Amino acid sequence: MMQKSRIAFFIFMLMIARAAVGEPFPLPGELKSDVDFWLNIFTRFTTNQGVLHDSRRLDVVYERIDFRPGQVRRDRQKLIKERREHLKALLRSLADGQHDEPNEDELAVLAAWPNDVTAEELARAASRIRFQQGLSDRFREGLVRAGRWRDFIETEFRALGVPVELAALPHVESSYNPDARSHVGASGIWQFTRSTGRRFMRVDHVVDERNDPFAATRAAGQLLAYNHSITGNWPMAITAYNHGLAGVRRAMRRYGDTAYAEIMRNYDGRTFGFASRNFYVAFLAAKTVDRDPERFFPGIVIDPPDDFLEFSFEEYVAVANLSAALGVSAGQLAIYNPALQATVWQGSKYIPAGFALRLPGHLVAEQIADLVAGLPPAWRYGEQLPDLYHTVARGDTLSEIAETYATRVSTLVALNGLASSNRIRAGQTLRLPAAGPAPARPRSRRPRLREKSRGGPFSQKWSRRLRQRRWPRRRPRERPGPRRPRCSPTRAITGLGMI
Repeated sequence: MMQKSRIAFFIFMLMIARAAVGEPFPLPGELKSDVDFWLNIFTRFTTNQGVLHDSRRLDVVYERIDFRPGQVRRDRQKLIKERREHLKALLRSLADGQHDEPNEDELAVLAAWPNDVTAEELARAASRIRFQQGLSDRFREGLVRAGRWRDFIETEFRALGVPVELAALPHVESSYNPDARSHVGASGIWQFTRSTGRRFMRVDHVVDERNDPFAATRAAGQLLAYNHSITGNWPMAITAYNHGLAGVRRAMRRYGDTAYAEIMRNYDGRTFGFASRNFYVAFLAAKTVDRDPERFFPGIVIDPPDDFLEFSFEEYVAVANLSAALGVSAGQLAIYNPALQATVWQGSKYIPAGFALRLPGHLVAEQIADLVAGLPPAWRYGEQLPDLYHTVARGDTLSEIAETYATRVSTLVALNGLASSNRIRAGQTLRLPAAGPAPARPRSRRPRLREKSRGGPFSQKWSRRLRQRRWPRRRPRERPGPRRPRCSPTRAITGLGMI
């Protein structure tokens, strides 16, 4: 009996301690419907489906849209637009009270709202109809891929003092796709932008560690830990990962540090849009699935961790030479080393000295050491290849490119004959100082074209008559006062300088 009392007391004290510390990822009751919405998006609807819903009240879902497999994007957008306009007309009709008794379609719209909805709310809702595509198939693929890096992520996060549950964030960001790229230039499974990534990683035209799940995981843990040190709680630290710390701190000052529901519902920051407003609740939904994937996707098989070895070189090495020495194709090396940029694989840059190169696990360390020792001295380089060209990527600016290659904007403008320092386009190839000026183009003489008569009023007959006709001379225009003598350009400039 005494033993049972001690156990009960220990459990009671553990509950008190947990309550004192607090749940790191609280779910306010007002936001539960939002989490449920994202659970359905992540687990019930595929990418060939979607729902039209209210953008501010995720519990209000009007209808589901099913697409044909392989239906092109333009046709999908057309269907979405037609259904959105139909719902908008119904909401406006209900708000205006045009019908004493709602028809069947209007009743279906009303059924999505609580019974006490007002006409004013329905009028506002007409401009808040949003389409959300289903993601269940992508989420399942992400769960499978996550196994390759899950052990590393959890180990790294524990070392940084970050909750391991945050490993669910890449499901929201990229579906754990290391090739994911956003329209604003974010890259990799953690979707770092170039500017934020440079705070924690190497990001340039030779190595972009945002695309390396291992390096990016370490950087994400550091960023999340820093956000938490400023915000003091994980909901706002997670929101800041998407929205930025400055905006989140403004919201906290207005509503309070832990007023999560009020911030998500009411904060009207200029850039606090749908994605930022829903980032935390989407994370909570992803965490629920990530912790118990078998419940939502029965029979799912998670990928095992990648099997690889790391090896670094003291000198610069060309990919082609290393591939030949190791007997491993450049394609295989690229799979294991996603941080190396296209400049390395295309041969315009060497693998940097000291870079931790990952190699397939079937190669043993002793074998690698012997193969590397057999590299001829001519295949080892003491310096990197100079930069000759740069292919403009989306989001690049000429000033950033100039900074990357330690040159000036004016130099790039002159080398490439740019009309403006503000006009470059994605995919454009720019010459860099090491490439020198572009060769001069030979001037082509235009052949003089003889105009052929095509008949009509200006044929040869009419031209002859016009030449034979005598036209009256035009009388010269009278000029008041004496005429000024003409002068050469030199005299004119000299004269102006004397006045």
